[in-house]
Amino acid sequence: FQSNRDAEEQNCDERFATCVWGNSGLGKTAIVKQHCNKSVIWNGKQYPGYKVFDVPIAQFEEMGDLHGMPSRHIKFSKEGKNGLEEMWVPEEVHQGWLNDGWQMVHSAGVKTMYAPPDWVPTEPGPSILLLDDWNRASVRIIKGIMQLLQNYGMVSWKLPPGCNIVLTANPDE
Repeated sequence: FQSNRDAEEQNCDERFATCVWGNSGLGKTAIVKQHCNKSVIWNGKQYPGYKVFDVPIAQFEEMGDLHGMPSRHIKFSKEGKNGLEEMWVPEEVHQGWLNDGWQMVHSAGVKTMYAPPDWVPTEPGPSILLLDDWNRASVRIIKGIMQLLQNYGMVSWKLPPGCNIVLTANPDE
């Protein structure tokens, strides 16, 4: 976790994942979850513990479980205090943006963007994305997770600052 903090402080994109490896029933998951009660200082602020997001990755069956749900987005613009502001907005809520004075940028067309799955941490701060029993997942999912482990995100979303990835795994017996 300290290596990840150091990388963030140096604006370095390289963060590390940790794997807790051992036989079934040793308490690997419980040890990781105990961090939610471990006081931590992050960015000079005291937190009562890490937020732990427990993801039973072996239950995932398709890449959509990792990427999230796609939705169509429309580009909008509005003149703001600091010049022209632009924003991609989900198509289903575009009328509200029009009502708020934003203009649709028709020349930009429509873009498909993904909403992160609900298990993805989105708030900066000390957190742990726990990929439990990750080596029991299907080969397709394991291959997809590699991007998450290397880049701390997928093509469609990124983990926030302060988040750490921890995997648990059982050896084949």
